[in-house]
Amino acid sequence: MLGKVKVKEVLVKNVPIVTEKDNIKVASEILKKYKVSGIPVCSIQNNSLVGVICHEDILNNYKNTEEKKVSEIMNSPVITISPEDTLYDTLFIMYKNDISFLPVVDKNVLLGMITREKILEIYFNNVNKENPE
Repeated sequence: MLGKVKVKEVLVKNVPIVTEKDNIKVASEILKKYKVSGIPVCSIQNNSLVGVICHEDILNNYKNTEEKKVSEIMNSPVITISPEDTLYDTLFIMYKNDISFLPVVDKNVLLGMITREKILEIYFNNVNKENPE
């Protein structure tokens, strides 16, 4: 079933982002506000994806959060997924790399995000429709 659904059909659009010039405190506040484990980092110049920043990155750099920039602690290069890939491929990449979300990009332009939770929600909703109790 997951091999039949493309990422573009279920990706989350309008995700919060930070720029590489933002300080870590800004990123931390956005993570808390939106209750997400990570957010994309986009370039100020052309809005292309340049990295991701997660709770763990901030926890490991909790000192001087107003002085340090996101670019100093972000993860880059970023593992991404295409809107044309399937949810099966996406889940496999997440499993293989021990990550819970992937930015969805087309030509390095951020289209949205896909999370492991969203894939599992789709899977279980579909299983329940096929096998009602």
